Amino acid sequence: MKQYISSIAGIFSIAALFLVAIMGVINGVEPITCSYRAICGAVFVYCMMTIALRIVARIVLTAMVDSKISEDENAEEQ
Repeated sequence: MKQYISSIAGIFSIAALFLVAIMGVINGVEPITCSYRAICGAVFVYCMMTIALRIVARIVLTAMVDSKISEDENAEEQ
């Protein structure tokens, strides 16, 4: 699961890197400043996406386990 989370977060961070770089070029920012901002933005997006995807994965997993437990309890009652 961690591999999937890392790869998805990596894809989003690369997209953010290019998006921030393009926005900097369009606005006329110096290349070194543009590069620094793009890298910092990509690192930030990677960290936030990793945290968000882990939270979502735990919520989904918990819901699946609770659903399975409810099904098992209902099957035992009948």
